[in-house]
This record gives sequence, structure tokens and C-alpha cells, in this order.
Amino acid sequence: MRIGFDAKRLFLNHSGLGNYSRTMVQAVADSFSEDEFILYTPRTTANHRTSPFLTGKFEIRTPGQIPSFMRSWWRSIHLGNVVKDHNIDVFHGLSNELPRSIKKGNCKSVVTIHDLIFLRFPEYYPRFDRSTYRRKVEQSLQDADAVVAISERTKQDILEYFDVDAEKLHVIYQGCDRSFHVQRTEEEIESVRQNHGINRPYLISVGTIEERKNQMELVKAFLESNLSESHDLVLVGKARKYANKISSLLSQHSNATTVKQLPNVSFKELPALLQGAELSVYPSKYEGFGLPVLESLVCGVPVIAKTGSCLEETGGDSARYYSDPNELPKLMESVVANSTLRNEMIALGKLHAEKFDNSLMAQNYHELYESLL
Repeated sequence: MRIGFDAKRLFLNHSGLGNYSRTMVQAVADSFSEDEFILYTPRTTANHRTSPFLTGKFEIRTPGQIPSFMRSWWRSIHLGNVVKDHNIDVFHGLSNELPRSIKKGNCKSVVTIHDLIFLRFPEYYPRFDRSTYRRKVEQSLQDADAVVAISERTKQDILEYFDVDAEKLHVIYQGCDRSFHVQRTEEEIESVRQNHGINRPYLISVGTIEERKNQMELVKAFLESNLSESHDLVLVGKARKYANKISSLLSQHSNATTVKQLPNVSFKELPALLQGAELSVYPSKYEGFGLPVLESLVCGVPVIAKTGSCLEETGGDSARYYSDPNELPKLMESVVANSTLRNEMIALGKLHAEKFDNSLMAQNYHELYESLL
């Protein structure tokens, strides 16, 4: 089988959509090496995360020497015409969209829809972006032979917001990068801690510092709890303007130094930083999947997450959940103080994480591709 992927995010995105694309494509390629894989991207980048895709296992197609302003046109509009010449069996749009010309590609098409947060929380997106995202999703749902939702929550959102045949929808959970499955040594964990100035036991929260991720709620709960006397709270993620609100709050608090905002943690360091934490807290208001929850479970860290989206799917019975922010301080204290409970949550988390095994994900995608031919 010749499988084409929209690989823009794989090469150019360093967080959510890029993580999904790299993990998913690598898993399928590892499990089905007899197939051929063609990566379509406006351009490539070479680093330790993309280098595996620059080998002979993958055929890379770019628009070549065209003006940079035309690269978006090449990917979003023209790519179906390009695919037609490459004898592709299945083309997979990995990030909420397919090329408008995909019907001309003479192949079956699949699109992965990660979330519809721009419809759930329109206040977080500029009007132009909302309009663009909706048009791309609507067109892709219409054109695709199969639609993958990365959670049951996303599937239900698709059915709520769009007129789409439910028979086209398939839930395939994503996995996480295999680096999170590697247990780091105590020396490696301590080295990363010291590199970021973490000298006490700590709680961790991973995700872009933005309003939807809701870290302010966590910071307030942490400062109200007894944990701020003995622990640090480590916020890992790129800082948006919302981070200024957190900094303003901290400037008025005597325990401000116990909250550490780390915008520059490298991907290589993240598994060790997670594995050194006593608790991972994910207060996001809404997610399509919630990858940091899965990464925490795989790393053997107990998880507390907010209800209201898909996080109960990702965390399963292993995690603890809250809806009322007033519940969070005591909930965090109870988990940190009870080693028996933490060990139970860790064991259940490891078991639940098997549901998101990369080889299982690859098998599910390959079976879907085959069913279309």
C-alpha cells in the first residue's frame, strides 16, 4: 500500500499536532514496513525529532522552488493534483484538514479531527481563524472517505456541530512518543531538576500557558493548600499573554517562589521532569485528547484532571477528577499525602495506558486504510 500523509505539522510543529503526527506516522511505518510512505510538506526541518523521517524509509515531496507565499496554496488547494501523479492508495490529512482538490487525487482519503474547541470556546479565537477552521473542517468532513476522531468526546462534538454520516466516523486514540516509556535514572532526573532550579519535591502541569489551559485555577489552589509549604509547583509550557496574569498573582503572594514557570524545557528533558514529579495536574477547561495526561500515566505519575471534556477518557479510573475549583486544594493534598493511594493510581495508570499503545494505534489505522480499498 502507498500511503500519503500531509506532513506539514510533522516537520514544522513542535507541540500537539506535531507530536501526534510524528508518533502516528512512525508507529504505522514501524508496524507495516512493507508499505510505502510519502510525506507531503511545504518544507522540511532537520532536528532530533524529525531526522527519523528524513531517511530512505520515507519519500518526501515538497513544492520545490516556489515563492514562500505559494506554499500554503500548494498544500491546502493544489496538493490533490500532485497526489494524483504518485499512485497513492490512501491520503491522510493529519491535522483537521484535507486539500480542497483531494477528490482529484484518485485515492481514498482520511482526515483526523483533533478537536472543535474553536466552536466550543469561540472567545479564544479571532473571528477570521474561526471562519477558516470551520470551512476547512466542514469541507474535509464532506470530502473524506473516513474521519478519525481522537476521542469519543471529539466524535460527539463532530456530530453535534456538523451534518456528517456517523458511519464515516472512527475513534482511534493517539499514543505518545516512545521516549516517555523509557525510565530515566535518578541521576538523570536530578540533573534535569537542578538544571531548572527545582530543589524541593514538586507537582507538575504541562501545557501552553493560556486561558483555556486554565493554569491560574491550579496556581490559586496550590497557594491555598498546605503543599506550598513543602513543595514547588512547576508549570511547563510556552508562555502566552495569560502568563502575565499568573505572574501578577504571584507578585502579591508570599509563597511566589514556590511556583516555577518553565517555558524552555526541551522535549528531551520532559520525560525526566515528569518522572521526578509526585503529582501531575491538568486543569484544562477543554481538550480533544489531553496528551499530557497520557504522558504522565506512562511516566508513572499520578494524575488529577478537570472534568468537562475528554480527560476522563484519557485518564480512566487511574486519575482523580474535579469540577469545582474549591475541591482542588484538598484533592491535591490527599493524593500527595497518601503514598498507598499514589502507588495505586500509578499502577492503574500504567494499566490504562496500554489502551493507547502505539502498535495498537498503528494496527487500527492500517485496518481502516485497508477497509477503504
